[in-house]
Order: sequence, then structure tokens, then C-alpha cells
Amino acid sequence: MAHTDLDLASESLWSKTPVPAGERAPRGTLHAEVVVIGAGMTGISTALTLLEQGHQVLLVDRQAAAQGESGKTTSHCTSFLDQRYTDLSRAHGEASARQVLELTRTALRTLEVRAQQHAPNSFGHLPGFLLTEDPRALDSLRDERAAIESLGAEGLTWDDAQLPWRQARGALRWEQQAWLEPRAYLAGLLGAFLAGGGRFL
Repeated sequence: MAHTDLDLASESLWSKTPVPAGERAPRGTLHAEVVVIGAGMTGISTALTLLEQGHQVLLVDRQAAAQGESGKTTSHCTSFLDQRYTDLSRAHGEASARQVLELTRTALRTLEVRAQQHAPNSFGHLPGFLLTEDPRALDSLRDERAAIESLGAEGLTWDDAQLPWRQARGALRWEQQAWLEPRAYLAGLLGAFLAGGGRFL
């Protein structure tokens, strides 16, 4: 059986979305109040925020913007975590788990506001699902729902019909989660950064 190059097989659906290019690095000494290394989601977001706060910012990357993991994301944005809230509450207490939940909600709101400002049509709402194919794991999903709701979350329901994965036995459905077209979003943020006087090399 022939083998497929994994880099080609996993090419992002939005890899062709254009993103502003950086300047050619000039010779000599550069001066900036703040230097941000890495032009992915974290770097571009940080650089724009610092610029808006009045700082002179230089954004630097060894390659084009959004070429790393940020440009290859699965695009779903959700308050569901790899670490279950039941485990967070047990290990760190409900107050810490509640703080983590609130931070995820803040992140979703921030993405939405930024998209509305700089990258229309790159963000939208849709439900998120946490599902299992294993009938023995259904009780743990129900426990997770109870844990999340005890932290103050809303919009969670139990779903065991017409799920987006046909092998699923049951799922938690969480309304008002989101999708993000990452390169379009980052193109908008980077464009705003450059228009505001920031430099990208």
C-alpha cells in the first residue's frame, strides 16, 4: 500500500487565505519599545493589543504570518477543555475551576469582538459537542454536565439523537460555542496592526 506524505494529507482547508506579508528585515539597528516574537494567534493578538495601548511594537517571525499551528487549527472554539471540569474541581477546587470556565467565556467574547472589528465573517456561533462512542462513559459525561452547571454555565443539554458523529452513543451539547476561520481572522488583526503603525518583519 502506498504511503501518503502526512504534511500534504493534513493541509489546512484555509491554507490559501492570504495574510499580509512582513517587511524585508533592514540592515542596521532597529528600535522598538516592545518586540513580539512569533506571528501566530498569540503573537499577532499580543502585538495589536500592545499597539492599541500606545506602545511602539515590532512583530518578528522567521516565516510568514500564520504559517505555524495557528494557521492549521481545527477552527472550533469552545469552553469544553481537554481536562474535564470534574477533574479540575477535584484537583484544584471549585473556585479555580469556575475561574477557568470564566476565562474560556472571556476568550470567546474577545474573539467575537476582535472579529467584528477587524475580520468580519471570520467568526460565528454554533453548538459544541462533547461525545463518546463508549456506552460505559455516558455516566461520566452526565457527571461532567453536572460539574459544569454547578460552576454557573448555561446552555448545556443532553443529546443522544442525530449527533454529528454517527458512532456516538451520547453527548453534551453546549450552545453558543464558536467557529473561527483562523487565517482570515489573523489577516484582519495583522492588517489593523500594520495600519496602526506596527511593524512586522
